[in-house]
Amino acid sequence: DTIMLGHLDERSGTAALLSIPRDTPLLTEDGRLQKLNAVYAGGGHAGMRRLKKDLHSLLGFPVDGYVLVHLEAFKKTVDLVGGVDFDVPQDMDYTDPAQGLEIHLRAGRQLLGGEQAMQLVRYRKGYAMQDIRRTEVQQQLLRQLARQCLSAENLPKLLPVVRVFYEETLSDLTTGNLIYLAAKLCRCDLGSLTCCTLQGEGVTVSGVSYYPLYAGKLLETVNWSFN
Repeated sequence: DTIMLGHLDERSGTAALLSIPRDTPLLTEDGRLQKLNAVYAGGGHAGMRRLKKDLHSLLGFPVDGYVLVHLEAFKKTVDLVGGVDFDVPQDMDYTDPAQGLEIHLRAGRQLLGGEQAMQLVRYRKGYAMQDIRRTEVQQQLLRQLARQCLSAENLPKLLPVVRVFYEETLSDLTTGNLIYLAAKLCRCDLGSLTCCTLQGEGVTVSGVSYYPLYAGKLLETVNWSFN
């Protein structure tokens, strides 16, 4: 349910990450209201191609490629780089037997292994602004994870990380594409990685929660972060 768009500008050596709320409403071709995360229904490459198409319509520019990251691939990536040092913002306790999900983390700076990092990025029930706050925490973790992946001590592990992404994710990018992007990211100042989220507000329509975006803010955010 996490949808992020990454942007790499080779000329300026800058990178940006744009989060798009999963409850963003869209109109289907027959005029029905649909959440953005439902576009992927059915999954696979077909679902990701639909998502690319709808993001193009929403944002006004085409998406060059996609990577669908499964939870296991995310956990393996974190473990490959020796965990990620992160300041957990609050105590987190949540259990969902239907998903087999157990989240138990204490607040404070600590080294998170793959399982703990997965719990962090999935937690939302205890936040006042549930999905929006979870998105902010995900961005903070990914910024720190990118720094660690591309640090001098972890550069020898970069190929195994790329291999995990190629073998255990769904993507229309080739191994060569991924290695190329990783090499370019090594030259970026990831400390100044721009992270932002499209702004809107929650509403309920026929008993279903949506997060309509502010049209003017959408244009402003895209231009500021990607243009």
